[in-house]
Amino acid sequence: MQICTCTNYTNYIVDPSTNDDNRTNSGNISEGLLSNSLQLTLLAADPEDNNIIAKYSVSAATNEYPDSRNVPQGPLFYGWFYDKTVSDSLKLISQKYLAVCYDYVPEFSSFLDRNMYFANVSNPFAYYVKPSDPDTRVIDPFYHTTAKFCGRLPCPEYAAKVAKVLGKSFQMHIVGLFFTKRTYGYRIKLTSHEQDIFEVDERKNSLQTATVSEVLDNQIQNSSSPIDGTVHEYEGYFHSGKTPNHPLYPGIHFEPQPTDFHPTESRAHVTIGCAPKVQPQQTGLDLVEIVDLEISGHIPHLDFSIGGADVPKAILRQFWDSEGGDPVFVLYPKEQMVTDATFSVYI
Repeated sequence: MQICTCTNYTNYIVDPSTNDDNRTNSGNISEGLLSNSLQLTLLAADPEDNNIIAKYSVSAATNEYPDSRNVPQGPLFYGWFYDKTVSDSLKLISQKYLAVCYDYVPEFSSFLDRNMYFANVSNPFAYYVKPSDPDTRVIDPFYHTTAKFCGRLPCPEYAAKVAKVLGKSFQMHIVGLFFTKRTYGYRIKLTSHEQDIFEVDERKNSLQTATVSEVLDNQIQNSSSPIDGTVHEYEGYFHSGKTPNHPLYPGIHFEPQPTDFHPTESRAHVTIGCAPKVQPQQTGLDLVEIVDLEISGHIPHLDFSIGGADVPKAILRQFWDSEGGDPVFVLYPKEQMVTDATFSVYI
């Protein structure tokens, strides 16, 4: 839990999973998935100093955040936190992309159906479940990108390093999505400033010691995808002209994707959901493996064109993992999602 210096109690909304077993049309999934809401009430930590223990750094009442003076010695993690408006939009976009993939790519639906069968899950939208709070076991409505995991142990050097940016807003660039049998997540392209405060150990495999220039050269030479190393032929943004917010997805601004948006330099991500009995830490590990697949440039893959209705057009690429086992699906949208997030700490 995080300490927020605010004075009003606030109710946040958590969306439970739907039990509808029918395959859902990608254009009309929001109503069934966003109903029957559950309320989560914030609790007072100490009435004498007006502190509120909140789930994340965002307070809908005051939008206030902790500073370096009231961060405890052992926080769970530091990171970028997306407010409720943005989180709702990210959730809806992820649902729509899952629906499009499931409805129109047989290879993907076979992949998900097989994993659902072994997990005893009958609803495609209930296979990947957002992780719950480790203390309360309640699913939190907000998304985040972890920058430093402390595990409730003291992180004095890192705390001093980021003291001046606590509570500050950052512009985050969400450049893609990925599905494995274990996790479903967004991938983040960090700016150089964000990369400086990102201290999650992402260099797990030898392939990732390659320089960015070597990676991009390898991608262009070995990839069959039309989005690698090419300039997109379209102009403008998805359904939004050049307005700051998309009308269907408040808080999200779509921009044309740069040609070098993957591989990403780090495992920075947002966990959308995990398969049964899978811990959220696995999402970053899965992304490390995906980056290795992209860097290699020699892994067999199939490409499928999707989207273009309620979500930007994209290439869905099916990889086979490094051990030749279960497939991995990586989604490369033609437009990135740009949104604001606040750097703070989860207690």
